[in-house]
Amino acid sequence: AGGSVWTYTVTLPDGTTPVADVIVRVCTDTAGTNVIRSSVTNSSGIATFYLQPGTYYIFCEKDGYNFSTYDTEVVS
Repeated sequence: AGGSVWTYTVTLPDGTTPVADVIVRVCTDTAGTNVIRSSVTNSSGIATFYLQPGTYYIFCEKDGYNFSTYDTEVVS
């Protein structure tokens, strides 16, 4: 545990419309095999995590949606 509060927001391709109930996994590798945190987005499309500074790979999953392979995020 520990670290700082960090949020990740999932939206539709329009960049505005939030997507609720998305499983968001925070990984330390681009293959997505080393999952260190996971959460589900709320009605505003926001998932909240406690993370140490570093580079993370974010994977999103929800039935009926096609998300890009992963996003690279730097937490400071």
